[in-house]
Amino acid sequence: PAIGIPTNWFWTPSGIFHHNSGKYFQPDWRLVKEKFPVIAAAVECLLTNDIPSDLSSRAVGDFRKAAASVFAQKALPALEKKFLLDAELFRYESMLLSRKAWCGGAAKLAPLKKLYAAWKKKLGEPDGAGLDRTEMRAWNLVPVRKFVGQPFCQSLVPYGERKQICMPRLVWALFDGKRNLLECIRIADHESGERSDPGRIRSIIDALRFLEKYGYVDVKYRVSVSGKELKSTLRKLGIVPGMKLAVHSAFSSVGHMEGGPEAFCKGLMACVGSSGTLLMPAFTFSLYEGEDQGKPFDMKNTPSCCGIVTEIFRKLPGVYRSCDPCHSWCAWGKDAAKFVRDHHKVPTVSRLSPSGLLEEAGGWCLTVDAANAVTFMHVVEDSFGAPCLGRRTEEYTGILADGRKVKLRTWGWREGECEACPAHLTEKLFDLLRKNGALKEGKLGEATLYLFRLSDYRKVYENLLKKAGCRTSSIRPRRVGATVPTDWDEKRQKLKKTDAFTGDLPGMK
Repeated sequence: PAIGIPTNWFWTPSGIFHHNSGKYFQPDWRLVKEKFPVIAAAVECLLTNDIPSDLSSRAVGDFRKAAASVFAQKALPALEKKFLLDAELFRYESMLLSRKAWCGGAAKLAPLKKLYAAWKKKLGEPDGAGLDRTEMRAWNLVPVRKFVGQPFCQSLVPYGERKQICMPRLVWALFDGKRNLLECIRIADHESGERSDPGRIRSIIDALRFLEKYGYVDVKYRVSVSGKELKSTLRKLGIVPGMKLAVHSAFSSVGHMEGGPEAFCKGLMACVGSSGTLLMPAFTFSLYEGEDQGKPFDMKNTPSCCGIVTEIFRKLPGVYRSCDPCHSWCAWGKDAAKFVRDHHKVPTVSRLSPSGLLEEAGGWCLTVDAANAVTFMHVVEDSFGAPCLGRRTEEYTGILADGRKVKLRTWGWREGECEACPAHLTEKLFDLLRKNGALKEGKLGEATLYLFRLSDYRKVYENLLKKAGCRTSSIRPRRVGATVPTDWDEKRQKLKKTDAFTGDLPGMK
């Protein structure tokens, strides 16, 4: 209705083509026979104003059926139900407004809105809880298309830069500046009967940025955070100069931030100050068990797999990285090198590891919508005596900062998991911290912030391990091609004779 095109109660989808004719542009006479009379009758109604007067009642009835169908999908998250409920309201409001615009008369929207309010009340106010990082990114992007038609030919793109992109027509059509990208995608999924997975959503985000670059679309943000807001929030939470702090983050959950992830890192640095210490993970799972398995761990160049913030932090001046081919850590600030320089000489997740040393120094942990990513739990498991984690039982090739190739040891991940293992009881664990008065909570954009002492986390997690009977578990470390006999003397807490690299790291003071 906004651009003067009638909206009716019939659809004639074109499938993969731009029209309803056949593959070679010949008429599909079956479709003509079945659908043309319907279309003709609808056009006749519009031209003669011979339309039933009870379309408002029909709209209410059809909307009720559509809403019931949405709510019947029990596996559908509440946030997505809201997306679809809003889309169905828009559909039937558009139909009634179209009739008013083209045929005159009144568009009785009140009964429709009343029914919508009743359905919406059942949903409450759903938030982004449960969204993965890719969905969270899409949820925060609000596209506004500058053209009605989809840019099939990419005429605004220089010829040599044109490329095939993933931008479904219906998704593009929904870019009205009111809906976020995730909402557009889920509405289109609902119409097509398919579901876009994280890979497809990432492709659509990439296409959106491509089209933004060449002037087809503007991209706004549902939530935006300034550097001033970041510092204010962190101070209010309790982060002060001199604090020794480990950070786990899902940056996409915050929303848009002025200055991006680098500003986020520098804001954290400013809060702990040069008298404090800041640690972030720079893990490399792809070398350990992923698509890059078998490739050497390049201490200087192998990227972190723990999100954009950790990768930006890793590259900042004054940041040191530990030398573990799976679970390296990066540190900045006072005595930063002390926390990471000997990581390759000790078990990966022991009390002597970077996060273990941080606990010993009275350190804290901040999670930014990443409560389930607190790797310190493995330090607790190791010192508690969990038999499922190997201590320096896998060996990989490493490249030091000066280019030398060496052998490096790391831990062995468990081959399975006990039914009673508390590793995934994140909600329960933080609820216990909360009840103990040991948890500080806040919000930054859309992200939930938790701040706690590692020693307090240990107390809670150790109790959960005791209840689970962790020490008597039958689960053992995995055995893979990289598995080797341990070179760690558990009783004496020191290295045995080993051919793994245990020297000092170049450039680490």
